[in-house]
Amino acid sequence: YMGSEVGYGVFAREKIQLGEIVAIYSGDIELKTKSLSNHSLSLNPETNYTINASLQGGIARFIQHAPLC
Repeated sequence: YMGSEVGYGVFAREKIQLGEIVAIYSGDIELKTKSLSNHSLSLNPETNYTINASLQGGIARFIQHAPLC
C-alpha cells in the first residue's frame, strides 16, 4: 500500500542484482529504552541499541524492510 499515511517508498530505476547493496541504513545509535520513532531499526534483539534514522538517516529509511503479505 502506498499513500499519504504510510509514504510512497523508494523505487529502483535499474534492475537490482541479488545480494547487491543499494543503501546503508544509518542514523543515531540510541538505547532501546528511548521512545522509538517510525524510522528506528533494531536487527539484533540481544542488544540494547537501535538505529534511529529520523533526524540523521539516509534514503534507506524509506525502503520497505519487511515482506508485504
